[in-house]
Amino acid sequence: MPDSVLIVEDDLAIAVALEETLRSAGRIVAGIARTYDDVLRYIERAPIALAIVDIHLANHTDGIAAARVLQRQCGSTIIYLTGTTDDATFERAKATGPAAFLNKPLRIREVLQQIELALDNPHRLHPNPHDGPIYLPTDYGFVRVAQPDIFYLEAARSYTLLYLNNSTLNQLNPARKPDEPLVLTGNLKYWEKHLSPTLFYRLSKSLLVNLSNIHRIDEYQIQLGPHAVSLPAGTRKALLDQLTVIRTR
Repeated sequence: MPDSVLIVEDDLAIAVALEETLRSAGRIVAGIARTYDDVLRYIERAPIALAIVDIHLANHTDGIAAARVLQRQCGSTIIYLTGTTDDATFERAKATGPAAFLNKPLRIREVLQQIELALDNPHRLHPNPHDGPIYLPTDYGFVRVAQPDIFYLEAARSYTLLYLNNSTLNQLNPARKPDEPLVLTGNLKYWEKHLSPTLFYRLSKSLLVNLSNIHRIDEYQIQLGPHAVSLPAGTRKALLDQLTVIRTR
């Protein structure tokens, strides 16, 4: 099946112009998603090879959240569209490993060139190196740790507390009690750079959580494996935006 492109853009004039340009160039366009919920509906229909995503969508919706869910569920390559973006937002977008950033107003030739580079790049067919296992030091060498085995990381000044499943924890340090954290040298920002941006989400300045290990979300806390973690004030909605949430009517 030819690679399909999803346009995630709330400005209908820009979205339609992009769609016409791509179709004229022979690209398969899956459709136009104007909201995060639209993105979820397109994901259910068919795989999305590449998504062109406006970083800022209407109603304060975060295009970066849409990009993350596309990466997790479809392995989509991302190209961001941006007008003006503050440094913090740019850093969050950069952490998702996009193929390109395109500034508005868009230049047709540049759009087509970047899409061609992204879709024809053989490296996009291989996993992101940050998605693979990491190797942590022990007294006798290094032990392989699969990233899905990590529940979350917590800042502790210049150190980081790492919470793992017990089988992996036992390999690293048999003397540790079940569910106890490992204490790592280096701050949370240092460790975040070595972990998958599609798996891990910065919930707050002091918490980095593995989205795939969230078992329950309550009003004031989340359950990560055996660990109940308090939700920092004002973070619940942004966290839900990172996940595929099915809402009943």
